Amino acid sequence: MNASYRSVAAVGLAWGLVSAAAGCGDDDDAAADASSGVELVFVDQFGSSALNCSQVGGASTIVIDLFAPDGTTARLGYPQTFGCTGDRVRLFSLPEGNHIIEVTFQGQLGLEANAPLYRGRQAISAPSIGPIIVRLGSLFGTLTLAWTFGDASPSPCTDEVGAIDVTLVPLTRPVGTYEGVFDCDATPVEVPGRLAALAYLISLQARSRTTNAILYEHAATRIFVPGNNDYLALLEPSGGRITLDWRFAVGAEELIACDGPAVDVDEVSVVVESTSRVDRIDVPCTSGPILFNARRYPPEAEVTATLAAEGVHRFEGGRTFVMPEGDFDAGQLVLHAVGTATLAVDVTTPACAQAVVDGYDVSIAGPTDFGDQLESLVPDHPTAALAGLRYGAYEIEVAQRLADDETGCRVSGIRQVQERANHWAPFEL
Repeated sequence: MNASYRSVAAVGLAWGLVSAAAGCGDDDDAAADASSGVELVFVDQFGSSALNCSQVGGASTIVIDLFAPDGTTARLGYPQTFGCTGDRVRLFSLPEGNHIIEVTFQGQLGLEANAPLYRGRQAISAPSIGPIIVRLGSLFGTLTLAWTFGDASPSPCTDEVGAIDVTLVPLTRPVGTYEGVFDCDATPVEVPGRLAALAYLISLQARSRTTNAILYEHAATRIFVPGNNDYLALLEPSGGRITLDWRFAVGAEELIACDGPAVDVDEVSVVVESTSRVDRIDVPCTSGPILFNARRYPPEAEVTATLAAEGVHRFEGGRTFVMPEGDFDAGQLVLHAVGTATLAVDVTTPACAQAVVDGYDVSIAGPTDFGDQLESLVPDHPTAALAGLRYGAYEIEVAQRLADDETGCRVSGIRQVQERANHWAPFEL
C-alpha cells in the first residue's frame, strides 16, 4: 500500500473513531450525525491512490447514480451531479439499506463535451460508519503505435520514405478524428491524447521523401480498450515501382560509358508521368540502373518515362508502358543525341505565289517519328521550330493545301541533323 492510499485509509479510520465516539452519546447526537450524510472518497481502480477529479484533464462534472440491489432500478432523486472539485463528495440523501452506486467523471474527450472519463460501480450499504471508498477505472485508452515494412531491406525509412501519416477515425461515436505525422524512423510512438474505448479505423500512409507521394499504406479496424493499447501496423506497397537504365547513341553509333569522349554526361534527368502526376529526379549518370522510388503506380496505369542529359550533345529518350502487378523493369533506354532545326518555306515561282493557300502540310520521315503529318504551317509565316531531332537524315515533303483540301505546289528534299542547332535551307516552291 503506497502513501497516497494510506492517506485515504487514514481518513476512513478517523471517521470510524468519530462515529464510535458519537455512538457513546445519546440518540439525538446519533441522529444528528446520520443527517450529516455520507462521504464518498474516490480512488483509482487498483485502490492505490486517490483520484482527484479536478486533476483529471478535461473532467468537469461528477455524476452519481444510485440503484436498487438489482442494479437497474433507479433510486428516487438520482442521478445527482456535482462539480469537479476534488477526490470526494458528500451525499445527504442516501436512504438506508443496500444499493448499487455508480460514479462517473465526465468531461471533454475529443469533440465530445460530456464524455465518460472514469467510472466505478459497486455495492454499498447505508448508513455507513465511515467514508465509502469507490474505485474508478478509466474509460479511455492511450495508444502506442509502431509500424514495419515487413521484410523490406534496407528499411524504406533509410532513403525512400520521409513521413508517416496517421489517421484514427472513430466508428461508433463522434468523438473526433485524430490526425498526426511522424518521422518514418520514429517508430514506436506514443499517440498524443486520449482515445475513447470503441472501434477505430486505423490508417497509415508512408510518403516519399522527394515527392510526398504515398508509397506504402495500412488500414485496419481495431477496438481500443481502457488503458494502454499497443498496435503494430504492417505497411504494404501502394502499387509497383519502376526500374530504369540507359545507354547513349550518336546517330547509328551506340555508346554506354557516361564519360566517353562522345558522351561526357554527369547527370541524367528522369521524368515519370502518369495521369495528372509528373515526378522528376536528377541522378548521377553512373548510377544506373535505378529504382525510381519517388512514387508507386497501380496495375494497368499508363506510365511514360522520359530521360534527358546534357554532355557533348543533348541526349533524350523514353518509353511508355502499362504497369503490371508489382514492380516493372523498363529495361535499358537509349538516349539519342538530338538537335534542333527550323523548317521554312519560300514561295518563289509565280504559279505557286498566285495560289490561294489555306496552309502548308509537312510530312517528315527519318530517325525521329513525327507521324504522317508534322503540322500545318500557316500561309503568312510558313515556318516551324523542330526540337528533339535525332541525328541523321530526314526526308521532308512540303505541299500547299488549297481550298476544298486540294493540293497545290509541292516540294521535297533531304535535310541533315548533325549537331545541337541545325540551320536548314528553306524549301522553295
